[in-house]
Amino acid sequence: MMLNNKKVTIILSFVIAVCLWTYVVGETNPTITKTFNSIQIKVKNEKVLEEHGLAISDIESELISVTVKGTRNRMNKVLDSDIVAFIDMEEATKGENLMRVHIQTPSYTEYESSSLQKVTVNVEALKTKDIPVKVEYQGAENLEAQPSTLSVSQETVTVKGAESRVDSVESAKAIVDGELVKDHSVAFSIALKAVGKDDEAVPYVTLSPSVVVVETQLVETKEIPIRTNIINNDSPDVERTFEVPETVTVSGSAAALKDLEFIECKPIDISDVTKDSRIPLQFVLPEGVSISDEKHYYVEVTVEAMGVKTLKFSESDIEIIGLADNLSVELGNLEITVTADGKESDLESFDADKVSLIINLEGMTAGRHKVSITVESDEKYGNLKIEPQNISVVITENED
Repeated sequence: MMLNNKKVTIILSFVIAVCLWTYVVGETNPTITKTFNSIQIKVKNEKVLEEHGLAISDIESELISVTVKGTRNRMNKVLDSDIVAFIDMEEATKGENLMRVHIQTPSYTEYESSSLQKVTVNVEALKTKDIPVKVEYQGAENLEAQPSTLSVSQETVTVKGAESRVDSVESAKAIVDGELVKDHSVAFSIALKAVGKDDEAVPYVTLSPSVVVVETQLVETKEIPIRTNIINNDSPDVERTFEVPETVTVSGSAAALKDLEFIECKPIDISDVTKDSRIPLQFVLPEGVSISDEKHYYVEVTVEAMGVKTLKFSESDIEIIGLADNLSVELGNLEITVTADGKESDLESFDADKVSLIINLEGMTAGRHKVSITVESDEKYGNLKIEPQNISVVITENED
């Protein structure tokens, strides 16, 4: 009997111990839930889309909140990076796809809920194109010398992605920290960012290569006179005039710019130019000197056709001056022509009203005389030629 009581006591003690242990554990390390916000939704099997000539253009939401539960001591060890959310694109097709969001949590936790179970993913045709690389400096606005790009390992890169996204990409931007640029050549490896015309990042595209090497240096700027050599063999058929910029802004080290007095240009021959033209200037730059702005420099050539215009006059159009009051003059019937040459645009206004024909008879007496006709004009035409240049006049005394 005593033996049975002892067994009962042992069993009862064990049960009480288990209950006490369960109670203590439940109180000191209870099961709790925890929500992890802003978990990035990853994309699985995106390469399968590419193999079918497709690409993602938009995902309804890229972030998700996930709630998991577990004991307190284990939940305290769970990080955002331990929670995995992904969509599988293996079966996706062109157009709108409703994709299930898969959740993976650590084995010692239990998934409870998430803010999204499915997301809409838009898929378009895959497209590639080449875009220019543009370098931008940040944080150098207050520096006396400014960063300058000496070279870039890639002038263009290839952007790949959904057709609408690729169409919106204008360039690949390489952003360099201007405060890291020195007064000697320094090279940086810079990750590229695809941007559109408003300089905003374009998502869901990839760049190849995605990194470029930018060689930079701090430089000073200086406005320098331009020296040009314009060859213009005049032609009787056309008149060529030209304008060239007076100065150009260049950049370089202080030593390179110190004694620089002018920038030479390669000779430009405009002898064969037959219409208005803009011809780029080609600068001969000293070593270590470059053009510092994106402005384009041209020779502006204006070409005007040359022409000839002839006007006809008679004796009545001649103005007589210097004739004494007691004398009269007889000119006879005359056919006079006045010819002007010059720009055709100027000759359009050349008419009889713009020309004066004059003979001066001052000091002449009665009789026959040979006199010259003078032609004058207030307008600036080319050479004025008159035919005949000389005429015979008969001067007689008045009977009175």
